[in-house]
Amino acid sequence: MVAILETIKELTPDEIRKITDEFHTLGVVGEKGSGKSVLGAMFGAAAPVRTFVFDMLGVYNPDNKFKTAVIPGMAYYPSPESFIQNYDKTAKKHVISFENVELDNLVQAVDMVCEFIIDKVKKDGIETEIIADEAADFVPEAGKISNKFHILTKNGRNWGIRPVIFLTQRPQSVTKKIFELADGNFLFGQLGENTLDRTVSMTNTRDPDEMRTLLRELPPRHVLFVHKNEIQPYKIPTYKNAFKQR
Repeated sequence: MVAILETIKELTPDEIRKITDEFHTLGVVGEKGSGKSVLGAMFGAAAPVRTFVFDMLGVYNPDNKFKTAVIPGMAYYPSPESFIQNYDKTAKKHVISFENVELDNLVQAVDMVCEFIIDKVKKDGIETEIIADEAADFVPEAGKISNKFHILTKNGRNWGIRPVIFLTQRPQSVTKKIFELADGNFLFGQLGENTLDRTVSMTNTRDPDEMRTLLRELPPRHVLFVHKNEIQPYKIPTYKNAFKQR
């Protein structure tokens, strides 16, 4: 554990851009309060390209009194229908709220938005980034998944959609089909056994026991970036510190 943390870096916008330039698909796994959504907002703020954020939980809502993860300068749409009807082509950052969509209609709503974005990118050719939080709600392990999101994640790079970043606090509830597409994963500390089991299994590291220990003992507001057998720890700032100069 000590040896790993000796290589720790601050996760800065420049560092984020280096990662998103290299990797096509990224997963983020973190429990509630871990800093997962702050990392999502940091991805959105650092993106040099047009960005669409799928907000299942309302944490990116500028009217959220806790200001959990608001992205500066974003265009905010209170529903998928509002996004499609009022899409602001002059804006660079777009947050689409799915917070009030009934669970039975959620997959259909995500499919509708994905289809709109794919069509938009194919027509205008503008490089685009996708951030989706919470993935377990629309690409679940059990039940119907958003096939359009799966297609977007799998083939988006061919159309100029990259990276696709999906976030979850319930990795055991996300279909393996999505995790298998990830080139790298940001992993916050995990305590629940089911969460640990899925998180460790999806990393495919040579030493699962070491990864399990790392995730159990990782300090708050720290995250491991894991790709292949490489592990890079980062320190995540609080939301206030991450955006104090923005």
